[in-house]
Amino acid sequence: AVFRNLGSAYQAIGQAQMAFASFQQAVQLAPDDGLVYLKLAYFYEDFAKMDWDDAADHAERCYRYYLDSVDPEDTSVLTRLGNLLVREHKSEEAVAVYERVLALDSSLYNVWFNKAHAHIKVGANGAAIASLRKTLELQPNIAAATHMLRALSEEEADEATSVDEAYIRDLFNDY
Repeated sequence: AVFRNLGSAYQAIGQAQMAFASFQQAVQLAPDDGLVYLKLAYFYEDFAKMDWDDAADHAERCYRYYLDSVDPEDTSVLTRLGNLLVREHKSEEAVAVYERVLALDSSLYNVWFNKAHAHIKVGANGAAIASLRKTLELQPNIAAATHMLRALSEEEADEATSVDEAYIRDLFNDY
C-alpha cells in the first residue's frame, strides 16, 4: 500500500519514472493487489494519450484485472475502460462494456452519450439515435447530443439551417 500510494504521489507531481518504479515495487510485494493495478491503469492511460506504444493495452489489462479481482460493478472504472476502448478503435467491445455499466445504473447519461459515439463508429446509427434520445431524456441540456441527433436524422439534417450556438461554444471550449 505504501508503494502504491507513493506511486500515486509521484504521478500527481509529474514524476513518471518514480511513479512507475513505485507501482512496480507494489506489484512485486503484493501481486494480487487489485488497487495497484487500477493505479497502473490510470498511469498507462495517461501514456496512451501520448501515443506511447502498448500503453493502451497495458491500461486495458490493468482495468480488467481490477474489475475481475476487486469490484466488477465499479461503474466509474467500467466507463473509463469503455472510453479507452473507443479511443483504441475497439468500439464493439466498448459498446458491450457500456451495456454492462447501464445494466448496473441506467441513469448515467454520460454513458448513454459515450455509447452513442461507439455505435456511430461501428456504423450502428439506429442504435446511436436510441442512445442519444436516452441521453437527452436523462439530461436535456447536452448540446452535443442534440446536435448529433439532428445530424443522424436525415429529415432534421435536411431541414437544418444553422448549428446550435451552445454546441459550437462547448466544442470550442473542449479544444
